[in-house]
Amino acid sequence: MHNDNSQIVFKEEQLFEMFTKLFDIVFLMKFIPPNDFRYQRVSQSAKQLASLKEEDLGKTIREVYDDDVADHLSKKYHEAIKKKHPITYRDRLNMDTEERYGESILIPISYNHEWYVIGLTRDITRVVMLESGASISDPITGFPYIETFLSQLESKIRLNTYRNSIWNLIYLSYPQMSFFHHPDLKGFEMECLHHIVNRIKTLLKPEDLVSRVSNNEFVIALHTENSFQMNSMTQKWLEELKKPIKIKETEIHLSPRTGSALVHKDTADIRTALSKAFQRMLKADPAGDKAGMQQADDLHTGEDSRSRKITSDLPLALNENQFFLVYQPKLDLRDGHYNVEALIRWNHPELGIISPGEFIPIAEETNQIQNIGNWVIHQVCNDLVILKTYIPDLIAAVNISPLQLKDNEFIHKLQNALTDHQLSPASIELEITESALLDMQMAKEQFQLLHKNGFRVVLDDFGTSYSSLSHLKVLSVQKIKIDKSFIMNMDFNQKDQQIAQMMVRLAKNLDLEVTAEGVEKPEHLQMLKKMGCTEIQGFYLSKPLPLEELMGFFKESKTNL
Repeated sequence: MHNDNSQIVFKEEQLFEMFTKLFDIVFLMKFIPPNDFRYQRVSQSAKQLASLKEEDLGKTIREVYDDDVADHLSKKYHEAIKKKHPITYRDRLNMDTEERYGESILIPISYNHEWYVIGLTRDITRVVMLESGASISDPITGFPYIETFLSQLESKIRLNTYRNSIWNLIYLSYPQMSFFHHPDLKGFEMECLHHIVNRIKTLLKPEDLVSRVSNNEFVIALHTENSFQMNSMTQKWLEELKKPIKIKETEIHLSPRTGSALVHKDTADIRTALSKAFQRMLKADPAGDKAGMQQADDLHTGEDSRSRKITSDLPLALNENQFFLVYQPKLDLRDGHYNVEALIRWNHPELGIISPGEFIPIAEETNQIQNIGNWVIHQVCNDLVILKTYIPDLIAAVNISPLQLKDNEFIHKLQNALTDHQLSPASIELEITESALLDMQMAKEQFQLLHKNGFRVVLDDFGTSYSSLSHLKVLSVQKIKIDKSFIMNMDFNQKDQQIAQMMVRLAKNLDLEVTAEGVEKPEHLQMLKKMGCTEIQGFYLSKPLPLEELMGFFKESKTNL
């Protein structure tokens, strides 16, 4: 019994240590049935934020707070356990005289038949105070004024969730509405404004933002994953904004004037983009064919033209054999054994080599991903027959789109491809990016079926999502792949090194294998070997290679590890 308790304490310490490497305010709570939670471990910043004393550690919520507060907090923790999925909420902090607020994410974790909840909190007192101030939000529309909008957008852009995303600012002006000024304004003009505001709210996605800049001007921040989506979304906004407003059987044509600009993803310079959007709005012609829309040059010309070309030519690429595969070697650090990851490329007759990052999102948008995915699987099986003459037990990793998982025939198609080439399910691994998993119930069921049928599933880009731990608990996976952003700089960035170490340790505790991608230096290799990482991949070993060059690589390779 003593050993079991020591092991549980050790696991708790590991879990708590991992999160305190990443966050300042951390609570580790243990569920005490039927309706209480114990403070197992609390970071120093968390103690200060929640006004907890040292002697409160080891006590339950009900032993620390009165019934009203305890019921309120316990309800939130219960909700996370009941849903078996992270939840986010805002709440009042610090039950003393000072008024402070926090935003928390609660992550439920089951271990050794007991439930724990990790609470990660950030102090948002300033944000709440700004949002509640009369001078911060427009009293008519409820939209924030521009400074609050800019602050909110800057915070969003820097989140891992929106890394490599595209943000487009649309500056919207209604010249005929310059008289919409005073909160007490009534009548016809106010009805027009309410119609416009409701139309904007209807078009907004949850992550989008909007600000009322002045009496008759608005700024909208639209989020998408790629330029193809941004083009179609901007066009949708344009079409909706130019529709007439109907008030008391009368159609009102307001002819909005609009301009747009992309926020540069490398600099995240929002104010420069805002200035460009404003200048383009001023140049727009409200009477023109495009209803006064001046699009961003980088969206409307070069990038947009390329995106349209890719979209129009994609249906032909498969029939004209323009796709090809390259393979990046992966090295098992336990025995020096090589495996590979298959990566698709498109050799476009005019645009040259196009990476999957450009055309796969378009293939998903235009429902062509199933055919392309099937081609990849069959081509990998073809090539595996050849490669296994060099390495009989070689495994090829194949990237799978979440849309392929939704296909009820997906597993059957996999099995047929393998059978046609006399290969077993153990010959391939299926890599699925965790941030792309939106339908968790569907993913859970498909992962279980894949595992039941002998397939290995790898959670790709692990660590880039708040829900990473929850995914490990819910999904049947056999390996995680640490995102290269944590590996590439860890020889001089101690925090990246600590995060990688925690991920490897976590995987080992869950009996999962670990691949680290982005290995570019011998220092990375040595550090990962010392950590106990299972497998490495990156330019230090080799760039992705065509099949012929890969066979030469295997012939010449001699590992000196």
